[in-house]
Amino acid sequence: MCRAFEGFIRQSCRDDWSDAGVNYALQQGVWLLPHMNGPWGRRLRRLVAAKIAALAWAHALGGRSKRPQLLGEARRVPVVTRVQWGKQHGWLVPAWIFQQETHAALCRGDFLPARWQVTVPWLLRETRPARGEDLLFFAAVLAVEATHPRALVHWLPARWHRSAAPQMTLTLKAESAARLVLHGLDASGSAAQCTAILRAGEAHRLTLPWQGVYALETRTWPHGRVGLRTADHGVYVVSAAGWENIALKGESVWLLGFTTWRQFWRQARYLRRGARSFPHGTHFSPAYGVPWCALEPLGAL
Repeated sequence: MCRAFEGFIRQSCRDDWSDAGVNYALQQGVWLLPHMNGPWGRRLRRLVAAKIAALAWAHALGGRSKRPQLLGEARRVPVVTRVQWGKQHGWLVPAWIFQQETHAALCRGDFLPARWQVTVPWLLRETRPARGEDLLFFAAVLAVEATHPRALVHWLPARWHRSAAPQMTLTLKAESAARLVLHGLDASGSAAQCTAILRAGEAHRLTLPWQGVYALETRTWPHGRVGLRTADHGVYVVSAAGWENIALKGESVWLLGFTTWRQFWRQARYLRRGARSFPHGTHFSPAYGVPWCALEPLGAL
């Protein structure tokens, strides 16, 4: 049995980590989603999973003599977190495992460790030069879309996100009563929020010192449509089916181990778009992978 399999750390996934992931996705998604592939709901949930993994990593290593630090997302690869361990820099690369049958197999231990591939998005290699002794940490987040509506979101088209005007006048109207949180960019380009209480069938007008709005959020499934109108963008209607729950119900976070940048690329195998690997399934972007058994356990730090 490989050393990494013997020494990996499994943690229960905490609700506050998921909540922090939702907040992170909604505050940073307007800048990060353009660097990601796939439907906007899937991209937002990947950001939630990445934040869960980062918080689990920092929690697991927090009691050691060296202090773990989270330095923000990697440029052009938003799901990868830049980290620091003592004086060493590196990256935490998470995998979001959402297939229920894969969850069951992992929890039963019904898989071969040598079959598990830890992967790095190909863009990470292109992002910046790295030193050979920089570290790559790997984690797997076993989580599915939450069944309860904790964070129902509709992501607006890009043309609504920014405008040249220093403020916007927005009219909202809903077929049923709703409490909405609007997420937008203020006059300085920073993320901002505003809450609107809508009565069924009544127009609600807001004048905000914003240059755009990029997302709507609510905590209960809307019954009927929600409409938005501005002088610049006209009318936009969100159907009752146009909302996605981006909160995740986490089962566990597996901190799989680490390797150096140099060692990873000595062994890495290219995985083209459309290739499959365990436990990730189909890769929708090119990646590089090595077997889990090539990693060192975190206890070796």
